[in-house]
Amino acid sequence: WRDAEAARLCTERLLKLARETRRRVHVLHVSTGDELPLLANAKDIATAETTPHHLTLTAPDCYERLGTYAQM
Repeated sequence: WRDAEAARLCTERLLKLARETRRRVHVLHVSTGDELPLLANAKDIATAETTPHHLTLTAPDCYERLGTYAQM
């Protein structure tokens, strides 16, 4: 799993590249709340989606609690 900082940095980089190249992007599997303000400010160039487990499971706690049942 990647931490919240890595997720935010990757999303920032993607949005910067999209603006520089004047291309629209779609971000799959948004996994942190830190990415939401970035995406909200980029509605003109970006769409996004997430999955239920990204909304309900938090690593590493879910792995400690659920073991391999937490894996998708």
